[in-house]
Amino acid sequence: MSQVRSRHFSLAEANALLPELRAWLSELWRLDRLLTPLASELRPHLKRAASHNIGGPLLEVWLTLSLRWHHVLNQILCSGVLIKDLSRGLVDFPHRLPDGREVLLCWEPSEPEIAYYHGLDDGFAGRQALDDLA
Repeated sequence: MSQVRSRHFSLAEANALLPELRAWLSELWRLDRLLTPLASELRPHLKRAASHNIGGPLLEVWLTLSLRWHHVLNQILCSGVLIKDLSRGLVDFPHRLPDGREVLLCWEPSEPEIAYYHGLDDGFAGRQALDDLA
């Protein structure tokens, strides 16, 4: 379903954001690696903790890391970047072509810079090279 975005990135603006975006994604992945085993360890204790008002250091660590994870995710979302697949770092940047059409600049961390775009309804499978626009 097509949806007009309020923020559009130029190609230069989107590419300029990539170093910060790489850092944010790396931080989210690092936090995921810490949170996942903590959540598994904490899960059996949560029912007891809720009924007995027990927190403990493990819960405090999990909450601190979780809050940090949400803060970093919020930074990405507030930047106007659209997260498509967080586990692989696939993101889109709303962009308007010179003819007025809205498309999404498409990027993932394995790519040195943004080199692809796709229509609003096409997704990753519909990626086309930016060179094709010239």
